[in-house]
Amino acid sequence: MYFFETPKAQILPLMQRLHRQVKNADFVYEGQHISVTLSMGITVLNKGDLSFEDVYERADANLYLSKRSGRDCITVDGQQLALA
Repeated sequence: MYFFETPKAQILPLMQRLHRQVKNADFVYEGQHISVTLSMGITVLNKGDLSFEDVYERADANLYLSKRSGRDCITVDGQQLALA
């Protein structure tokens, strides 16, 4: 888990780029080409958050939404992010 002190509008393009780079990378393991996908769950700090666990649980829930949605996607506060 990573924390950024950057507005969501600036982080989301970076996360989309990271997702695209992982998806398009050529990974080789023991001579075999393998495809790797990336699922992410993203949230922002809300005024109502009382502890680190509040933020962590929300990010974790978003990650599992990505996984249940077929993986290889980014979920931001309950909404899947469009990927190019």
